[in-house]
Amino acid sequence: MRSTDCIRDDGSIVCEPAVALRQPHSVATSRDGKQVYVASKDSDAVAVFVRDRKYGSLSQLATPDGCISDDGSEGACIDGRALDTPRSVTVSRDGRHVYVAAQGSEGVAVLRRR
Repeated sequence: MRSTDCIRDDGSIVCEPAVALRQPHSVATSRDGKQVYVASKDSDAVAVFVRDRKYGSLSQLATPDGCISDDGSEGACIDGRALDTPRSVTVSRDGRHVYVAAQGSEGVAVLRRR
């Protein structure tokens, strides 16, 4: 895992590269502050990061655990369902699930946290 002050889908400028982070729309942090989830509209995915609680920096989990996408993104992500054009993401109060509202799927994906 790498940690940085900025993360970008293509890693341009001085940011670290990330997988499934095209057109990020919504960010949610787990209650314990250890994980961050980003709904990425054009990636049809949710990117998953570990958060350094002392410094706030993010590190994406290794492939394929670093994202869940509508089609698995050719093995780069875990293959999920109902993630077409995700717009919003939240973590349940008990921390067991992540909920993703996906406009293109016209539904809500329920992801179980590990």
